[in-house]
Amino acid sequence: MAACLFVFLPGTAQADYRLCNQTSYVLKAAIGYGEGDEIASQGWLRIWPGNCAAAIRGDIDRDVYYVYAKSIAAHEGPVKFFSGGSRFCVTEGDFRIEGRRSCARRGYDFADFIRIKTIKGKDWTTSFTEPSNYTVRKARVAGAQRLLKDNGIALSNIDGNEGNRTTRAIRAFEKQAGLSGSGAITDGLLDKLISTAEARQARAGLDLCNETAYLIWSAVGYDSTDDKEKITPMSSGWIRIAPGECRKAIKGALRDRPYYVYGEAVDERGVAVRKDGARVTWAGAKTFCTKPTRFDIKGRSDCAARGFDSREFIEVDPDGDPLLRYEFD
Repeated sequence: MAACLFVFLPGTAQADYRLCNQTSYVLKAAIGYGEGDEIASQGWLRIWPGNCAAAIRGDIDRDVYYVYAKSIAAHEGPVKFFSGGSRFCVTEGDFRIEGRRSCARRGYDFADFIRIKTIKGKDWTTSFTEPSNYTVRKARVAGAQRLLKDNGIALSNIDGNEGNRTTRAIRAFEKQAGLSGSGAITDGLLDKLISTAEARQARAGLDLCNETAYLIWSAVGYDSTDDKEKITPMSSGWIRIAPGECRKAIKGALRDRPYYVYGEAVDERGVAVRKDGARVTWAGAKTFCTKPTRFDIKGRSDCAARGFDSREFIEVDPDGDPLLRYEFD
């Protein structure tokens, strides 16, 4: 899911390039910059709802920067992306990567950053927003509300409004987590909400684990159900999995139905690994649509006619478990 509302403002309070989060999600943000041989990208800045962080220290010395953000894995539901049309390299941990070409061949993931025209000599703020257009204070409240729901606490709406129902929900979480608190939204509360939501996500979903010596690019297929219980096949990728690493491919408790997995191995140069003349892949008998860049594709038929590639996915069955682990070995 991509979000596309942004605010770009020059300021005078502090000479930095700041990224501000006026959404209800905890965000991981990155910045790209440079020309020619000086191009680089760096991240991640974790920014709480209603907070800002300095991505570049000091006065703006370029005409153009590039920014990108996504919601953290602790949240339920699909990842919220704040993206544009300028590709830079990224990776999962904290990073600084020189250059923006051949990301996959160099073992990196990639993301599409938003191009920002700035003013040299000024400080600058880019604010990530939602259609709800929260104020800074309301974003902090909405963020707490979303994290409470991520922890299984019943809340009817995420609206950024402080009131008795939000205070009661906070106190319910504090009791559940063994905290002695006042029902107020504090930094300590947000930290605890995030860590327990992360633990909750770790106990459910589809994990893909790389037990090989190669980098693996993977994709998943599944049946999505809408509010009217209509089932639509979906495919999603690509997920970069380093040797010895596990990645969460699908979040939340799994439904009692099959899921589907595909993987391709590449070497340290990003070249497809071959054995006996054939590519090393993990493939099965169920066809889903794919494409070379990141994708979420509805439907699994007529892939070529719709401009997509296709791959044969392996069926995996959770057998009633909320958590399923698939190993590439």
